[in-house]
Amino acid sequence: MTVFAQGIFFAQQYQLLTRSIDNRVGIRGLGRFVGRVILAGIAAYALILSGLAVYIAAAPGEPPVPEAHDAIICLGAGLSPTQGPDHAGPASRARAVTCAGLYGAAVAPLVVVTGEGIADYPVSTAMARVLMDHGVPEHAIVNEPAAGSTIQNAAFSVPLLPTETTRVVLVTQRFHLPRAIATFRIFTPWEVTGYEAPLPGQDAVAVHERRTPTRWLLREVAAYGSNAVRVMVFVITGSVGIDRDTRIGWFN
Repeated sequence: MTVFAQGIFFAQQYQLLTRSIDNRVGIRGLGRFVGRVILAGIAAYALILSGLAVYIAAAPGEPPVPEAHDAIICLGAGLSPTQGPDHAGPASRARAVTCAGLYGAAVAPLVVVTGEGIADYPVSTAMARVLMDHGVPEHAIVNEPAAGSTIQNAAFSVPLLPTETTRVVLVTQRFHLPRAIATFRIFTPWEVTGYEAPLPGQDAVAVHERRTPTRWLLREVAAYGSNAVRVMVFVITGSVGIDRDTRIGWFN
């Protein structure tokens, strides 16, 4: 069989194959497949949302003060939308105040504030001001001003702490704690303990009576999917030789 004849033969076989697939799947079959994918995504979203809601609702009493650790990590949550770009937003402020309390209780000798901001003013710097206003000396504060995601919070904090660091306390609101702890355990070498900061405006409310706004819950559930995709991309691209710093830089 000549090359020309072979080309005709394979073209004919390709046409037969594509027709067979079209006949078996068709537009309706494709629609059913897409529909199943969408339903599976909705089911997964609902499952994570339900689990997170149960976790929050099952909060015990006030969390005990952790034993001694090497550092406290304060995760940024944005700047104030009303007080100007040099003020921590309500959630960021609540986390910083909580970290100051832990520092005052001698939980750790260092507090890392981490998170980028807007207009070249990082939320980490705004939280550092809150820490100092609450008695934390400047020499005990480590400022990480570049992280734009929880993954970067973790990765960018590692080189800022002493190499002998092994145990850290991670401070954020309860709805964010599970994902934050999991992320830090993946992207840092440390043993991670979570500690809950109050929701904005709920400082004096008992833990079991605090209510997380629905919009925060929905956003956090969506972030689980985003994080899962990012971790898969991180692992896959690492296996083909792309360096770690480049990959971390993608996850802003």
